[in-house]
Amino acid sequence: QQSARAVMMVEPNFFQFNSDAALDNAYMKEPDSADNINEQVMKEFNSLVATLEQYGIEVNRFESQEGCPDAVWPNNWIATLPNAQGVVSYSLFPMKTDNRRRERNNRNVLDFLDSRYPNGLEKDWSVENEDKNRILEGTGSLSLDHENKIAYACISERTHAALAQEWADYYRYKLVSFSATHVGKIVYHTNVIMAVGKNFVVIALDTVHEEHRESLLLQFKDTKKQVIQISSEQVSQFCGNILELSGTNSSRILAMSSQAFHAFTEAQKKQFYDLGINHIAHSDIKTLESIGGGSCRCMLAELF
Repeated sequence: QQSARAVMMVEPNFFQFNSDAALDNAYMKEPDSADNINEQVMKEFNSLVATLEQYGIEVNRFESQEGCPDAVWPNNWIATLPNAQGVVSYSLFPMKTDNRRRERNNRNVLDFLDSRYPNGLEKDWSVENEDKNRILEGTGSLSLDHENKIAYACISERTHAALAQEWADYYRYKLVSFSATHVGKIVYHTNVIMAVGKNFVVIALDTVHEEHRESLLLQFKDTKKQVIQISSEQVSQFCGNILELSGTNSSRILAMSSQAFHAFTEAQKKQFYDLGINHIAHSDIKTLESIGGGSCRCMLAELF
């Protein structure tokens, strides 16, 4: 199935500007002062949780650990997926920065996953890869079309081409890799510029290097995905960082930040509804977006 009914979220208890991660994330802005940031980001986090729950999404929330300023983005280090035999379990991923590697040691999260998935840990991709700088940051690096078993990957320092291929081979997905540039920098995570829904794909085609555009469009056509193009400006407002989920009575919910919601044109929103999206669930998370450089999709680790 393409859309999860449940998600895991990690509270921004020790949230702060992560200078290590800012080296290749062009969307992070250092705050003028740290006053009240924690109070504000917790408010934003709670508001997003409430919004998702209102539409029938099951939210499992956990506290983060000290020394993990980016813990609010768990989709980078954990993913749940059926293996080649169709059994759902979870995998862990190699992270680029040391303080993000610590996030994988969150015992409460791991215990919860072990109890939810009897098969437990399927594979820890950080083993033998992280120390060789072979990085693959979960569903930040991989935008997944589950129904057609295609993994889209924008190659960067955080998305190692050969490791992405190994991941795809293991799970029997077809890898479609490409390169992209935005605001003069290599796009560090695929989910900044694209999102795959049940019958659509949102993508900033202008950021994709010209030699890769045609093959991507062909892939979307073959899988009957309606293409909703977003501009470079809309990427900066996190319109690519959205996620389709399954809510009450299997209603189709599109989760995004309020900044992204207001940046989509009315025509684009109509397209979503025409394609069968029942509700756009959005919440204001602008402090998290501005200082953390991520948005709604990054906060949600799907639990299949």
